[in-house]
Amino acid sequence: MKNRGSWLDPQTLEMLRREPPHKMAPPSLPDYSLVLLETGRKQTRMVRAIRRVNGCPDSVARELLARRSPVVVNPDLSYHDALLGQFEFICCDAITVIIPTEVVTDDERSYLDELYAMLRRSDEFEEVTLRVDGVPRSEDGIRFLDQFLGIVEPEIGRFPMDLRMLYKKARIMTHWGNRIGAQVRVTADSDQE
Repeated sequence: MKNRGSWLDPQTLEMLRREPPHKMAPPSLPDYSLVLLETGRKQTRMVRAIRRVNGCPDSVARELLARRSPVVVNPDLSYHDALLGQFEFICCDAITVIIPTEVVTDDERSYLDELYAMLRRSDEFEEVTLRVDGVPRSEDGIRFLDQFLGIVEPEIGRFPMDLRMLYKKARIMTHWGNRIGAQVRVTADSDQE
Protein backbone atom coordinates (compact mmCIF):
# COMPACT_ATOMS: atom_id res chain seq x y z
CA MET A 1 0.00 0.00 0.00
CA LYS A 2 2.83 2.40 -0.84
CA ASN A 3 1.20 4.52 -3.58
CA ARG A 4 -2.36 5.71 -3.95
CA GLY A 5 -2.92 3.51 -7.00
CA SER A 6 -2.56 0.49 -4.75
CA TRP A 7 -6.01 1.18 -3.28
CA LEU A 8 -7.45 -0.23 -6.50
CA ASP A 9 -7.01 -3.93 -5.84
CA PRO A 10 -9.29 -6.35 -7.76
CA GLN A 11 -11.99 -6.32 -5.04
CA THR A 12 -12.10 -2.50 -4.86
CA LEU A 13 -12.25 -2.30 -8.67
CA GLU A 14 -15.23 -4.67 -8.62
CA MET A 15 -16.99 -2.54 -5.98
CA LEU A 16 -16.48 0.57 -8.09
CA ARG A 17 -17.65 -1.19 -11.27
CA ARG A 18 -20.83 -2.46 -9.65
CA GLU A 19 -22.95 0.27 -11.24
CA PRO A 20 -23.29 1.66 -14.79
CA PRO A 21 -21.93 2.86 -17.19
CA HIS A 22 -20.65 -0.61 -18.08
CA LYS A 23 -24.26 -1.77 -18.14
CA MET A 24 -25.23 1.10 -20.41
CA ALA A 25 -22.25 1.41 -22.74
CA PRO A 26 -19.48 -1.03 -23.60
CA PRO A 27 -16.19 -0.35 -21.82
CA SER A 28 -14.36 -0.57 -25.14
CA LEU A 29 -15.02 3.12 -25.86
CA PRO A 30 -11.68 4.89 -25.51
CA ASP A 31 -12.51 7.96 -23.40
CA TYR A 32 -14.56 8.44 -20.27
CA SER A 33 -15.75 11.45 -18.35
CA LEU A 34 -15.84 11.62 -14.59
CA VAL A 35 -18.95 13.60 -13.66
CA LEU A 36 -19.43 15.07 -10.18
CA LEU A 37 -23.10 14.85 -9.19
CA GLU A 38 -22.78 15.88 -5.55
CA THR A 39 -19.83 17.33 -3.64
CA GLY A 40 -18.51 16.10 -0.34
CA ARG A 41 -18.73 18.10 2.86
CA LYS A 42 -15.07 19.10 3.23
CA GLN A 43 -13.75 21.53 0.63
CA THR A 44 -10.08 20.74 1.30
CA ARG A 45 -10.61 17.03 0.67
CA MET A 46 -12.54 17.79 -2.51
CA VAL A 47 -9.72 20.02 -3.76
CA ARG A 48 -7.23 17.24 -3.02
CA ALA A 49 -9.35 14.75 -4.98
CA ILE A 50 -9.60 17.04 -8.01
CA ARG A 51 -5.87 17.72 -7.88
CA ARG A 52 -5.17 13.98 -7.82
CA VAL A 53 -7.54 13.29 -10.71
CA ASN A 54 -6.57 16.23 -12.92
CA GLY A 55 -3.02 16.98 -11.81
CA CYS A 56 -3.94 20.64 -11.50
CA PRO A 57 -3.18 23.43 -9.00
CA ASP A 58 -5.48 24.29 -6.08
CA SER A 59 -6.86 27.36 -7.87
CA VAL A 60 -8.08 25.31 -10.84
CA ALA A 61 -9.58 22.68 -8.54
CA ARG A 62 -11.43 25.36 -6.53
CA GLU A 63 -12.71 26.92 -9.76
CA LEU A 64 -14.10 23.56 -10.84
CA LEU A 65 -15.75 23.05 -7.44
CA ALA A 66 -17.41 26.46 -7.67
CA ARG A 67 -19.44 25.32 -10.68
CA ARG A 68 -22.97 24.02 -10.26
CA SER A 69 -23.36 20.23 -10.28
CA PRO A 70 -23.37 18.14 -12.31
CA VAL A 71 -19.93 19.11 -13.51
CA VAL A 72 -17.50 17.18 -15.67
CA VAL A 73 -14.34 16.84 -13.58
CA ASN A 74 -12.32 15.38 -16.44
CA PRO A 75 -13.64 14.52 -19.93
CA ASP A 76 -10.65 12.53 -21.17
CA LEU A 77 -9.84 9.59 -18.90
CA SER A 78 -9.17 5.93 -19.51
CA TYR A 79 -11.66 3.70 -17.73
CA HIS A 80 -9.03 2.72 -15.15
CA ASP A 81 -8.15 6.38 -14.45
CA ALA A 82 -11.85 7.21 -14.20
CA LEU A 83 -12.24 4.43 -11.61
CA LEU A 84 -9.31 5.82 -9.65
CA GLY A 85 -10.93 9.25 -9.81
CA GLN A 86 -14.25 7.83 -8.63
CA PHE A 87 -12.42 6.18 -5.74
CA GLU A 88 -10.84 9.52 -4.75
CA PHE A 89 -14.24 11.21 -4.73
CA ILE A 90 -16.15 8.47 -2.88
CA CYS A 91 -13.51 8.75 -0.16
CA CYS A 92 -14.59 12.41 0.17
CA ASP A 93 -18.29 11.48 0.38
CA ALA A 94 -18.83 12.92 -3.08
CA ILE A 95 -20.93 11.25 -5.74
CA THR A 96 -19.39 10.80 -9.16
CA VAL A 97 -20.32 8.68 -12.13
CA ILE A 98 -18.32 7.50 -15.11
CA ILE A 99 -19.93 8.16 -18.47
CA PRO A 100 -18.49 7.66 -21.95
CA THR A 101 -17.29 11.08 -23.09
CA GLU A 102 -19.21 10.66 -26.33
CA VAL A 103 -22.47 10.50 -24.35
CA VAL A 104 -21.60 13.54 -22.22
CA THR A 105 -20.67 15.72 -25.19
CA ASP A 106 -23.20 14.57 -27.79
CA ASP A 107 -26.44 14.08 -25.89
CA GLU A 108 -29.08 16.63 -25.04
CA ARG A 109 -29.19 18.22 -21.60
CA SER A 110 -32.61 16.70 -20.81
CA TYR A 111 -31.30 13.18 -21.50
CA LEU A 112 -28.22 13.78 -19.37
CA ASP A 113 -30.33 15.19 -16.52
CA GLU A 114 -32.49 12.04 -16.57
CA LEU A 115 -29.41 9.81 -16.75
CA TYR A 116 -27.73 11.58 -13.82
CA ALA A 117 -30.93 11.43 -11.76
CA MET A 118 -31.29 7.70 -12.42
CA LEU A 119 -27.66 7.02 -11.48
CA ARG A 120 -27.96 9.18 -8.35
CA ARG A 121 -30.82 6.94 -7.12
CA SER A 122 -28.56 3.88 -7.05
CA ASP A 123 -28.44 1.89 -3.81
CA GLU A 124 -24.70 2.54 -3.84
CA PHE A 125 -25.42 6.17 -2.99
CA GLU A 126 -27.79 5.52 -0.07
CA GLU A 127 -26.52 6.51 3.36
CA VAL A 128 -25.61 3.85 5.92
CA THR A 129 -23.90 3.86 9.30
CA LEU A 130 -20.38 2.50 9.50
CA ARG A 131 -18.95 1.58 12.90
CA VAL A 132 -15.19 1.93 13.31
CA ASP A 133 -14.12 0.25 16.53
CA GLY A 134 -10.40 0.52 15.91
CA VAL A 135 -7.64 0.98 13.38
CA PRO A 136 -4.11 -0.36 13.80
CA ARG A 137 -1.43 2.13 14.79
CA SER A 138 0.66 1.45 11.71
CA GLU A 139 1.55 3.09 8.42
CA ASP A 140 -1.41 1.30 6.80
CA GLY A 141 -3.74 2.46 9.58
CA ILE A 142 -2.64 6.07 9.19
CA ARG A 143 -3.07 5.90 5.39
CA PHE A 144 -6.51 4.33 5.86
CA LEU A 145 -7.69 7.11 8.19
CA ASP A 146 -6.30 9.82 5.93
CA GLN A 147 -7.68 8.37 2.68
CA PHE A 148 -11.19 7.57 3.87
CA LEU A 149 -11.82 10.03 6.72
CA GLY A 150 -9.32 12.85 6.27
CA ILE A 151 -7.84 12.15 9.71
CA VAL A 152 -4.17 12.96 9.47
CA GLU A 153 -3.21 12.60 13.13
CA PRO A 154 -5.17 9.87 14.93
CA GLU A 155 -6.18 10.78 18.48
CA ILE A 156 -6.22 8.38 21.39
CA GLY A 157 -9.77 7.70 22.48
CA ARG A 158 -11.28 8.53 19.06
CA PHE A 159 -12.80 5.05 18.75
CA PRO A 160 -15.45 3.78 18.51
CA MET A 161 -16.90 6.04 15.81
CA ASP A 162 -20.30 5.75 14.15
CA LEU A 163 -20.20 7.48 10.79
CA ARG A 164 -22.91 8.15 8.22
CA MET A 165 -21.67 7.65 4.68
CA LEU A 166 -22.56 6.38 1.26
CA TYR A 167 -22.95 2.62 0.98
CA LYS A 168 -20.29 2.42 -1.74
CA LYS A 169 -17.74 4.08 0.57
CA ALA A 170 -18.79 1.87 3.50
CA ARG A 171 -18.26 -1.29 1.44
CA ILE A 172 -14.82 -0.17 0.28
CA MET A 173 -13.82 0.91 3.81
CA THR A 174 -14.95 -2.44 5.19
CA HIS A 175 -12.92 -4.27 2.56
CA TRP A 176 -9.76 -2.25 3.25
CA GLY A 177 -10.36 -2.29 7.00
CA ASN A 178 -10.35 -6.09 6.90
CA ARG A 179 -7.15 -6.08 4.82
CA ILE A 180 -5.24 -3.91 7.32
CA GLY A 181 -6.70 -5.36 10.53
CA ALA A 182 -9.10 -2.52 11.37
CA GLN A 183 -12.41 -3.21 13.10
CA VAL A 184 -14.96 -1.78 10.67
CA ARG A 185 -18.55 -2.84 9.92
CA VAL A 186 -21.85 -1.56 8.60
CA THR A 187 -24.22 -1.50 11.60
CA ALA A 188 -27.63 -3.17 11.87
CA ASP A 189 -29.59 0.07 11.45
CA SER A 190 -28.52 0.14 7.79
CA ASP A 191 -30.72 -1.36 5.10
CA GLN A 192 -27.80 -2.27 2.83
CA GLU A 193 -26.21 -5.17 4.70
